[in-house]
Amino acid sequence: MRLSVNTNPYHEKGFSDNEIVDLIASAGFDAIDFSFFDECYYNEQTDCEEFKCHFLALRKRAEEKGLVFNQAHAPFPTGSTDKQEEEKIFWDVVRSMRNASYLGVETIVVHPRTHLRY
Repeated sequence: MRLSVNTNPYHEKGFSDNEIVDLIASAGFDAIDFSFFDECYYNEQTDCEEFKCHFLALRKRAEEKGLVFNQAHAPFPTGSTDKQEEEKIFWDVVRSMRNASYLGVETIVVHPRTHLRY
């Protein structure tokens, strides 16, 4: 069994991804649950090679510290009653899955479509 922690609280406090890995390692965790809650991790700009390299380097940093990215959380919300927004949300989730794969994540949590306006 691995002891894992979510990155969201660290993101909210303004820590960089590298700082987050270092903090989690120093706290004694074995694994990281990466949060794709900030649009900077899944927007169209993450389709470039630079972002792929960022995630691969982050994975390497974690591995050097004995950590793995055991899972990730896709962005919220995961649905909308607006057709254009629905299309954007779909691709945001797909991008988060792709980017999570660069971290070595095998499981990503995608919360169900709830609380839609009817």
